[in-house]
Amino acid sequence: MEGKSYEIGYLVKDEEGTSALVSHLKRYEAEILFEGETKGIKLAYLVQHLLSAYFGYIHFKVDPGVIGDLNNALKLNSQIIRFLIVTPPFTKERSQRLGTESVRPEKRAIKPNVEFSEKPEVAVSNDLLEEKLEEILKQ
Repeated sequence: MEGKSYEIGYLVKDEEGTSALVSHLKRYEAEILFEGETKGIKLAYLVQHLLSAYFGYIHFKVDPGVIGDLNNALKLNSQIIRFLIVTPPFTKERSQRLGTESVRPEKRAIKPNVEFSEKPEVAVSNDLLEEKLEEILKQ
């Protein structure tokens, strides 16, 4: 299938909401690559008058031309509380246990913003510090 890879993260009212979302994907001829486990979570604040919901994510491949229509269809479904469709970089990885391919987001190395001096710090005596201060103040 020609298409682009996407990931959708979603909140649904109940576990049946996941099947509603999957049926929308199938209606737009999306190929489901990986479906994460749907888990019940407690929400940090009220969303559509709800204190809890079910969170899940799905990796899929679909023609980019239908993403707008899919987005509109998902907004109209009352079982789907929130969703976000993104295009992360994917890598294929073999599952040792099942012998099947699974798709996972690519891991990226994070570089710290802090630069460390390679020279070890040397302890300076108070006398040397006072001399340096006097030298600076005289200038």
